[in-house]
Amino acid sequence: MMRSRCLAWLLPLCMIVVGASACSRKNEQAEVTPQKETPAVAEAPSSAPSGAPSAGRAVDPTPATKAIPTLVLERFSPEGVSLSNVYPIEGALAVVDGLRVGRLVGEKVEWFATLPEMNQWLGGSSIRDVLGAWPDAVDVLYTSNNGRALQPSYFPLTGKGVQHTLAPGGGNADVLGVVRLGKTTLLGGWTHFAGFEIKAVRGPGVSFKLQTGAEAGCKEGELENFARSEEPIAVMPVAFGSTPQGTVMTLGTLCDKRGPVAEVWDKPGKSRLVDLGPWVKEMSYRPQILQGTGDELWIHTDSITPIVHYLNGTFSALPKLDKPMKNVFVSQQRQLHVNDGHTIHRHEDGTWVPVAHLAWPPEFWSIDLHEGTFWVSAGGLHRLREGKGVAFEEGCATPFVFLYDVSSKNPADFTFPTTRKALATFPSVSELRLVEFQENGRRLGVTVPSKEQGEALIAHVEATMKDEAPRLLCYEPQKPRVIELAPKSK
Repeated sequence: MMRSRCLAWLLPLCMIVVGASACSRKNEQAEVTPQKETPAVAEAPSSAPSGAPSAGRAVDPTPATKAIPTLVLERFSPEGVSLSNVYPIEGALAVVDGLRVGRLVGEKVEWFATLPEMNQWLGGSSIRDVLGAWPDAVDVLYTSNNGRALQPSYFPLTGKGVQHTLAPGGGNADVLGVVRLGKTTLLGGWTHFAGFEIKAVRGPGVSFKLQTGAEAGCKEGELENFARSEEPIAVMPVAFGSTPQGTVMTLGTLCDKRGPVAEVWDKPGKSRLVDLGPWVKEMSYRPQILQGTGDELWIHTDSITPIVHYLNGTFSALPKLDKPMKNVFVSQQRQLHVNDGHTIHRHEDGTWVPVAHLAWPPEFWSIDLHEGTFWVSAGGLHRLREGKGVAFEEGCATPFVFLYDVSSKNPADFTFPTTRKALATFPSVSELRLVEFQENGRRLGVTVPSKEQGEALIAHVEATMKDEAPRLLCYEPQKPRVIELAPKSK
């Protein structure tokens, strides 16, 4: 099993600030109107093991034609322990508190192991990921807390394996992926001076020969041979993964300067190079390799490039979504999902099926689906539960025009002069109320007396504030801060 996610040693502080950034006020808008003609299709849950978490179930397990649910955040702090993330592994949902690792059992945590501290001289250690299978093959990836010597490392937390550190003592290094092939677990890692290596950290070793530049036809001067190898490799990997059936793959750029490729080992030994150019314009710095079932995986490179599907030796592209992809993840049942910031979609029979809408969506550092519940990291660990939507429907008694997200860098008493200037020219400005409110971050909107007034205001904002995309909602903010509006003086 291999799961790719943002590893924190890519930056000393891998932090996502909940809400809008200072450079964009509209990157997260409110919920889109539910597509009622498309039935919500829930993931078919597996038989939950005894003690598996069941609370907070967000998706109806019955294949009914009910409306697509709207999900809201619910903070999850079992027994008062502040958690930041969950880590789905085979047979369990793992959590981390400092160097302790546990699994969720109902509403509680069963702590089963602690990572030995091996980085006292570098300010201690931090766990970055939990992988493998419960109970006998749980692995952790960790780094030191010293940004100049992170030392990305692997440790077999349960069962038999060998600890392994990349760039011991310091230097640029990265774990690109961990895959399980039967009894063997392989770590794919990169260091600035040693290049790429595949290390067996559990079970017997397996030989995978990377193609050299000469074998791939790279020309003199194309390859940057940091590792000072006699035979530099043709593709320096930026991701490492496999299918459950055992096809191993790396992703990178051919000869460092050509197009994106996949180096594929259908079996140990010699590889084949596959041109990804028909689907991927440029290989990103940190693409994802996500496992499906059998001889299947998906490649996600960036928010707008179609996801590439590998199945039984062939590659193809999945349909594009209308909106950029915020998160791409695979559920416990190995079903591919995408969060576009407003709606969570599941890939099914060649199409994207919306399974849930998000009310006032925040930025998720990660999102996972386990036993029918969506778990997200958003300034702490949350699960998503069905709640009240904000899409406008006829008969709504509280019409509301959402304008944009407010930058966290704005002072608490900011008065939004540009917005107020634009609204001041609206003919019925005296009937409006400009408010700042909290919904998973700071947001700005206008209460209006009617649907018609809201639609007129949206047209006015679109004409006077070219970069904004206001939406008509059915919503009443709680404890808003009212910003005084005044009509433009004649």
